[in-house]
Amino acid sequence: MLPKVLSKEEVKSLLKASEANEKHYLILMLLYGDGLRIGELINLKKEDLELDRKMILIRKSKGKKDRYTLLPQSIADRAVTLQKNFHISILTRKYLRNLMMSGLNLF
Repeated sequence: MLPKVLSKEEVKSLLKASEANEKHYLILMLLYGDGLRIGELINLKKEDLELDRKMILIRKSKGKKDRYTLLPQSIADRAVTLQKNFHISILTRKYLRNLMMSGLNLF
């Protein structure tokens, strides 16, 4: 079975609805905009965000290998404020588990 592909309007609506909560918006941007898998996002640590290089280190990705991916400027700008105040892995675990438990299927 192929995953559901969201239309541009659905993606815009989802991102717009999450804009009020900065951490939720960042999580959705990393999942959708940067193509991270949920498991990769859950394991992400704030030191994995290399904001100066605009790169993200993904540890133990598919095949248990580490890899780098690009961090778009739009995500990097928002990540700077969150990185100072929050530990990303704690945020993502709680939010994504709640998201999965709600039965919402984004992909």
